[in-house]
Amino acid sequence: MKCLLTSPSWRTEDIRSVQTRAVSGVWPMPGVLSVGAALRQAGHDVRILDGHFHTEAQLLGEIEAWKPDLLGVYSVTLMWNRATELFRRVKRLDPKTFTVAGGPAPTGFMSRCLDEPALDAVVYGEGDLTVVELAARVASGADLDGVQGCVWRDGDLIVQNPPRAPIPDLDALPMPAYDLVAHYSYRPSYGQVKRLPAMQVISSRGCASRCIFCFKTINGATRYRSPGHVVDEIESYVRRHGAREIKFWDEQFMLNRERAMGICEEILRRNLKIVFWCTGRVDTVDEELLRMMKRAGCWCISYGLESGVEKNLATLNKRTTVEQGREAVCLTHRAGIESMGTYVFGIPGETYEEGQETIRFACSMNHFYVEFFPLTPFPGTKLYDEIDRYGRLNAPQERLGMLFKAAPFVAPTMTEEQIVDLVERGYARYYARPSYVLRRIAGIRGWYDVQVMFHGALSVATMGFSRLRHSIR
Repeated sequence: MKCLLTSPSWRTEDIRSVQTRAVSGVWPMPGVLSVGAALRQAGHDVRILDGHFHTEAQLLGEIEAWKPDLLGVYSVTLMWNRATELFRRVKRLDPKTFTVAGGPAPTGFMSRCLDEPALDAVVYGEGDLTVVELAARVASGADLDGVQGCVWRDGDLIVQNPPRAPIPDLDALPMPAYDLVAHYSYRPSYGQVKRLPAMQVISSRGCASRCIFCFKTINGATRYRSPGHVVDEIESYVRRHGAREIKFWDEQFMLNRERAMGICEEILRRNLKIVFWCTGRVDTVDEELLRMMKRAGCWCISYGLESGVEKNLATLNKRTTVEQGREAVCLTHRAGIESMGTYVFGIPGETYEEGQETIRFACSMNHFYVEFFPLTPFPGTKLYDEIDRYGRLNAPQERLGMLFKAAPFVAPTMTEEQIVDLVERGYARYYARPSYVLRRIAGIRGWYDVQVMFHGALSVATMGFSRLRHSIR
């Protein structure tokens, strides 16, 4: 069966703030690559089109020319309206095309997505096995009764099947279908990679944390790929695609210390000349592990620090402390590894003064890279499900597509204007510090570093103009 996987047409400005557009990049869709590989292994003819590189007219032209039997569309919440419009137009081209939605938006909205008549089914949660089973049913003309992890249309009824259990043996899955996309067309965000080409790896799935702004659907027991299997994938990217950097998209790369050590040892044993970036929780690091990661090529660890105020971390249910964050970053730098810090504003109960304290805390951390976000209540999170308890959505809702303003969520203790001001103030204060600028200039080693500096300066200038515009208003 012919299966086409895609996303709605989109551009950077559709999902990135004015503060970060100049440095933003785009990666391949890891979930789509995994689903594509699973479908191909099952014997289907698979194509992948990334909406970032196509207008809607171009997508429709490709779909009309190839005539897929099944169209799977990956969508985030901000792109859901565009996804539904794509389904409608595809059905007008060929009503027999079976349309499936997957990704964060469908997983959060689930059965409500099928308010759109042009959509036949939703896959929620991990899609690898669900989509393969679904495609087999569609190919045979059978209905989707009993296919775990999907919601489907049975005549006039919307049927929500039970969830599929998380895949226990991740080593049994095929390697992501990187060969189905033009990986060289992608450009990572400036400042978040050291070397090009850079490719992404997901070495584990799941997250045991219960932060109120993260998807509950990814929570639960973390499952791991074995070190050898992970490094097999890395080695294939080095040999086939000339990869020089790996970005691990795991929720918590270092949660299983023994396995993280095993991956590093295997990279060293195979003498792979790569560097890598990963994420980590501040309560999972120690000096020995960090030293091993440095030897294996780790150059940066991203920590979700979120706030420099203790009570706000408790509100988010981070289960970490400000001091743990400071100590983890200190240990990371001492091991010769850079750090990235992410922070949010608009936390329920947070005041404007506490937001300023978070900015001071971030500046004191001396991260290589930092991002500030307004707290966003995505569907599928506790924050969204209990929105009336925490504050209010500051956005209109047309069906299920959210048209977010600059601050999509507002709690009683801050205004939208204050949240926006904190985001802009955080970026401006952090990146305009003379010590930071001099450090980055001293770290220039080649043309790519010059590009990073240029785009960073452009981003800071854009923020300055934005703040000036607000002050004039």
